[in-house]
Amino acid sequence: MWRRLAPLALLALILVGCDPLPASFSAVFPETNEAAAFPLAEEPVYVYDASGTVTGIAITDADMSSLGGQGTGRIEGDVLILEWIGGACESRVYIIVALDAEAYRARIHPETSLLGMLGCPALGIGRAVRLQLREPPQTRRAVTHVDSY
Repeated sequence: MWRRLAPLALLALILVGCDPLPASFSAVFPETNEAAAFPLAEEPVYVYDASGTVTGIAITDADMSSLGGQGTGRIEGDVLILEWIGGACESRVYIIVALDAEAYRARIHPETSLLGMLGCPALGIGRAVRLQLREPPQTRRAVTHVDSY
């Protein structure tokens, strides 16, 4: 029961502005001028591993052709790949990874910057991370949920 409630409790604390635990892993999406009219600053991503199976993180390119509204997750060997459409207004992203008998579950929570609260261009930015797993998982399923801001 606790393994199911822990990710929700952690997300609730993050949403109210508390950072109760240091992130298990972190990386930074690099600064980019992908959107010529609006350059994007570096954006940190923090991974909280409630599954106990993640051993590392790497930033990678998103496959924009396969992304829908919510984002996707897939397992390739011993890597969990998470992809989503982020925005120009984000200042950081929190990812909570949990594992149950059915699937890996990833909750992606983008946080909006002050600039984003004041208004910024509505740009869809492809985001993706590769989470290295301790070993190839028994489940091949990955369920991803992206919070809106």
